Amino acid sequence: MKKYFILLSLLALPFAFVGCGGDDDDNNSYVGKELTETQFQELADKFYQITQESGLLNGTNIEEIVLKLTEDGLALLQSKGGDILGNISTRALKDADGGQYAYVSKYTRNGDEIILVDLGGTFNLSNNTLTLDAGPLAAQSLVMSTIISRVSIAEVLNRVCRTWNIIQTNIKVEGGDLGSDSYSKNFRVPLADDLVAIAADIDAQPKLANVKMGPNLEENGRLAKITSVSISKNGSILIVYSNGKWDIGEVKSIGADGKVDIDWPDDFYSNEYLSGELGISAQIESNCLRLAFNSKVNAEGVNEPYKVRVEFVMEWAN
Repeated sequence: MKKYFILLSLLALPFAFVGCGGDDDDNNSYVGKELTETQFQELADKFYQITQESGLLNGTNIEEIVLKLTEDGLALLQSKGGDILGNISTRALKDADGGQYAYVSKYTRNGDEIILVDLGGTFNLSNNTLTLDAGPLAAQSLVMSTIISRVSIAEVLNRVCRTWNIIQTNIKVEGGDLGSDSYSKNFRVPLADDLVAIAADIDAQPKLANVKMGPNLEENGRLAKITSVSISKNGSILIVYSNGKWDIGEVKSIGADGKVDIDWPDDFYSNEYLSGELGISAQIESNCLRLAFNSKVNAEGVNEPYKVRVEFVMEWAN
């Protein structure tokens, strides 16, 4: 399902301090950190791919492997048709029906060698060779093709493509059986990134008894803190949870006017509260980034779904 969101271009106000807070008296509390150059910026404008046609994947069910490196030291390793690491890790994001697997790892660089810290393996930049320590292709030298990012290059891109920490989360719930009695609340640090605390607060509201955010998040493994959100020039957006879960979307383009085209696959995403079914919106303000998911949440015994808006206000993580 394709989602669209708009990032307002601030090319005319490159480092103006505009508040990124909520709609209360404290809305100028957060101005974000000054956006400096990311650590691995030069590695993130392309990605690497290998398919069955190469002959190197024959003898396995794996049809395709993709490696993406982000500006802030995260590597995304995806495979189609089979698990590249052979089910050795509970950190895999799996879509069994579609045969999709995804792992995220920290990486370090030693000259031309990229070391996949959490996955066990290396990628050599001089010859595009991926070598893994475990799995069905362990110890093989997999030569991958370089693919230039599909994300259009714009001046706003370097401001958006980095890893972000959540400093405020704004929740709004309406519809369902609420009538005109909607719910709205801003959660600031240290609760801003803590979905456990946020869900407990929401579920404790008498008028939200049917929302059951906590049980829903727990069922799909998202009842945890969100450690970061990363947007990369190579076409990925990652939501990272403290318990090892990952949610992955695809950035299709970022225009000079700030318009971003994102594909948020249902196959990878099982969290009703951040599905973005009713739309995703985002806006960069000075050194902060707002990212909002408007979702539809069904509840037992309630005739129409709740409309839940979850907006993250973020500053650069490093």
